[in-house]
Amino acid sequence: MARKKARETFIETELVFAYAMTNRLADLEEFISGPNHAAITQVTRLSTALSLLWFWSSLMLVST
Repeated sequence: MARKKARETFIETELVFAYAMTNRLADLEEFISGPNHAAITQVTRLSTALSLLWFWSSLMLVST
């Protein structure tokens, strides 16, 4: 809804991140293939950082 009223980089970047984190890949592909103002590189870096954080925290739980 917010995207229909204002096409802001922040809103579109958060939408891409939400699609990626909830594994809605079809929606993500559709959104990225059209015109958008999302900072895709920023989403990629944040997703990678969260994945590494999850991996290391799971290793800590297993080793204790």
